[in-house]
Amino acid sequence: MRAGRAGFTFVETIVVAAVILILVAVFSLRLIDRVHDAKLDRDVAQFVNTLRGAVQEAILRQENLAVVIQVHDGYYTVYPETVPGEYDEESEPLFQREQLRRCWIDDMEFEDGSHQYSGKIAFWATPQGWSGSLLFNLLDKEDRERFVRIDRYTTRVIMDEKPLELVEAKSTITM
Repeated sequence: MRAGRAGFTFVETIVVAAVILILVAVFSLRLIDRVHDAKLDRDVAQFVNTLRGAVQEAILRQENLAVVIQVHDGYYTVYPETVPGEYDEESEPLFQREQLRRCWIDDMEFEDGSHQYSGKIAFWATPQGWSGSLLFNLLDKEDRERFVRIDRYTTRVIMDEKPLELVEAKSTITM
């Protein structure tokens, strides 16, 4: 820079602009990740709220309710028990049919150690709590995972970003 001249050189201006552009790029990528995380969390939270609502409704009605999930397309809803251990999909569901839109059920682990990856599953919310323990591994297209667990003999529905493990049940339920 020459003496007596105020301002920045062209090189200084380019360096500052480059630093600003790099910072903007880094922060926008983080913001996009957070937006995707929030959308995934909202989708999983809707699923969790249906599970919580089902077990609360079973307690309120003092009857067993079937939570039915179509694993291949992510649709789920809740039906009343028609006869012991059965439900009728032609009947009016107690909850509006919903769908996992941002993620899918990658794996379901049952308390006996078995797994299910596709098909349809029905499990029971009873007036005493869940009829069995079940762990859901939910996955989105960016491989973000969420985990949901229901515990036998409780009304508990747990959602976490970290892997969960099934816990040992404390007593028995008869249906």
